[in-house]
Amino acid sequence: MSDNILPSQKIFSIKDARELSRKRLPKLVFDFIDGASGDEKLAEINSRALDQIRLEPKVLRNVEKRSLKKRVLGYEFDFPFGFAPMGMTNLSWPGADSMLAAESARNNIPICVSMASTTTLEKMYELSEGHSWMQLYIFQDENFVMELLDRAKNTGYEVAILTVDVPVLSRRTRDDKNGFSYPFKIGPKQFF
Repeated sequence: MSDNILPSQKIFSIKDARELSRKRLPKLVFDFIDGASGDEKLAEINSRALDQIRLEPKVLRNVEKRSLKKRVLGYEFDFPFGFAPMGMTNLSWPGADSMLAAESARNNIPICVSMASTTTLEKMYELSEGHSWMQLYIFQDENFVMELLDRAKNTGYEVAILTVDVPVLSRRTRDDKNGFSYPFKIGPKQFF
């Protein structure tokens, strides 16, 4: 395929998107996005489990008045899903946070702003036209968490999603090998 073809015209599956990402992104960034904690076995198990889910077709039914709208936490959304919290998305593409926020507004779906977002809570709320929820990890410093909650409340956030899947920051082997750490510091290893 020629390089002047848009990425959307090259991507027909998750596998295609992953391979295109591997070619276009620096190894450090690709590994951060593609990687998982520990030995990454749980990510493999989850992927296999998701691959087993199949939609059951229902035919010969009246679909004249169909709707995917759903009420979630007292809000009505146009679709029964939204954007999960994703940290540092602007590493994958400049302005990725802004694009996701704009799509949440355009499609009337929520976007959960990660505590590791590369865009502020305030800006995400503005860009999503108020469709933002905030993610909250409890293993952070209590003063930091309270400040974050105050900022969110003052901005207009009404939903906080408490994330409890990680009681402590986990080791991510690929990130360790690439010298990727928090806060991010660039040195010769990351540059090359």
